[in-house]
Amino acid sequence: MGVLTDYFLASPSDLAAISSTGEVPPKAPRIQYKGFGVVELGYLTKQLGLKGSGVPAGQPEIAAADFSWFVLPLTADLVAALAALDDAKVDKAAAALSKKKGVDLAKSDLTSLLSALAGLARQAKPGMLGLHLWTSA
Repeated sequence: MGVLTDYFLASPSDLAAISSTGEVPPKAPRIQYKGFGVVELGYLTKQLGLKGSGVPAGQPEIAAADFSWFVLPLTADLVAALAALDDAKVDKAAAALSKKKGVDLAKSDLTSLLSALAGLARQAKPGMLGLHLWTSA
C-alpha cells in the first residue's frame, strides 16, 4: 500500500541533523502516512490548482548515498494552499483524490491526512520552519 512518508516541520538546523542521521528529529511536529508520498502529493498539488509537483524539481538535497531515503521541502505555494484549506476544501480535495487512479486511500483517510497537513502548513514559517517530507524507497 505504498511507502512510509513523514511530513514534518523543520528548521535549517533540524535539516542539518537529518542529513547526518537520516532520521527526523523526534521533537519535530510531524505526521506519518503510508501510501501518500511524492506521487500522491503531486496529484494533490494539481487538485489544489497549482502548477508543478509540490516539491522542487531535481535531486533531493538531503538523502542517503544510495537514495534509500530522502527529504524534500514542499513548495511555498503548496504550503500556502494547504494552510488555506478549511474543512469544506479538505473534504472536496479528499473526495476528488479518493477517486484518482493510483491513490489507494479511502476518502476518510484522505480527509484526516489533509486536515493534518493543513495544520502543519499553518505552523510553517518561511525561512525558519519549513514543511518537508521524508520518505524511504
